[in-house]
Amino acid sequence: MKKFLKNLLAIALLFAAIDLFIWTGGVNVFELPYFAGQPDTLGIVTDDSGKGGLAWEDMEVKGEEKIDDGEPYEKVEITGAEADKYDEYLSECFAYRTLDAEMKQAYIEAFAAMIRHEEMVDMSVLDIDKLHLAFQCVMIDHPEIFYAEGYSYSQYTKGDRVTRLTFSPTYICSKEEAEMLEEETEKAVSNILLGVSKDADDYTKVKYVYEYLVHSTEYDMSAPDNQNICSVFLNNRSVCQGYSKATQLLLNRLGVECTLVTGVVNETEGHSWNLVKMDGDYYYLDTTWGDASYQSIEGEDDEWLKNLDIVNYDYFGVTTSEIQKTHVIDNPIELPNCTATACNYYVREGCLLNGQDPERLGTIVKTHPIVRGGSTIIKCSDRPTYDWLMDYLITDSKVFNYVDGGGGSVGYAQNEDALSLTLWLDD
Repeated sequence: MKKFLKNLLAIALLFAAIDLFIWTGGVNVFELPYFAGQPDTLGIVTDDSGKGGLAWEDMEVKGEEKIDDGEPYEKVEITGAEADKYDEYLSECFAYRTLDAEMKQAYIEAFAAMIRHEEMVDMSVLDIDKLHLAFQCVMIDHPEIFYAEGYSYSQYTKGDRVTRLTFSPTYICSKEEAEMLEEETEKAVSNILLGVSKDADDYTKVKYVYEYLVHSTEYDMSAPDNQNICSVFLNNRSVCQGYSKATQLLLNRLGVECTLVTGVVNETEGHSWNLVKMDGDYYYLDTTWGDASYQSIEGEDDEWLKNLDIVNYDYFGVTTSEIQKTHVIDNPIELPNCTATACNYYVREGCLLNGQDPERLGTIVKTHPIVRGGSTIIKCSDRPTYDWLMDYLITDSKVFNYVDGGGGSVGYAQNEDALSLTLWLDD
């Protein structure tokens, strides 16, 4: 489970002397969770008993088998010019593009049923597994369909032969209520998008959306509608499904390709995050784990963590091998192997430390100074560099060599999975 450690080192100046000494109070360990992915070291592990993400097997799916009585029924098919229009509209959707012609037709049928708020439609496919895949792909591609949470089906047979399969979406609200919520969310989305130029590059757009959602959303397992975008755009409280779907919707509106990824973290916890394309390459992005409020907060220092303006960039623009250190991908469609690093936050912002180099460290801190009201984050290229950084800055207290004026108190958070260290000037 994610945990967050706050260690304070207090120092003072002795008269006019330059030398610094560590306050006899020593190191204070507060019972706070670490950043996501942090292994046990010091502090108290707070167990999160809830489920932030909805696993596909937990989606509401109900089915029944019926005997085909031979009675005629009217089957509404999406074919010809109408199907071509849908195909053109959906051609930019990630999951849709992965499907063959038969499954694309099933996807279109399920998609059309949900956006029309249909009660029941007949499917061109007769296989339940294909229906389920079509539904999953629609939900992966369309965070704006927030009002559907599952479906039911009826499979008709005549002897050993399946003759008919119906699809009935499960809605959380009426069509009229959904339209009202759509209007409200659209206003919120439009206002958010005013904060970034449409002419900005992909990295700038992704960084803006990532930081906006982290700063404006509180992780809350009890938030209403926390599996969809309404929780983020209307209530500013959500869980990972809300974060990831809001990220997807905003980036897609900005012209950045972004899709939903599902899987497991912490061995059993359902989770969702995103796959995003920046400058032609795919990267993983976990907005939820960028938010300090994702941590379960306990104890007298609650307000300290809530008010600390920290964004965790350890899962911003990472490779497949990097995300797999903490996330288990369990997606119904195949995903690309992400290997690019140019748009990784630390690479792009010049915060990556290669080797045991105090001079390079000084350059990083000069560009990203340790100040109040913000944070300085340093990522190491390998474990030996990370161990050296922790010993050099924290154990040997050299961190104060990089603080203007040399005084004050410095708080830090470490993430051993991501090999990163976050520093800030504390009161």
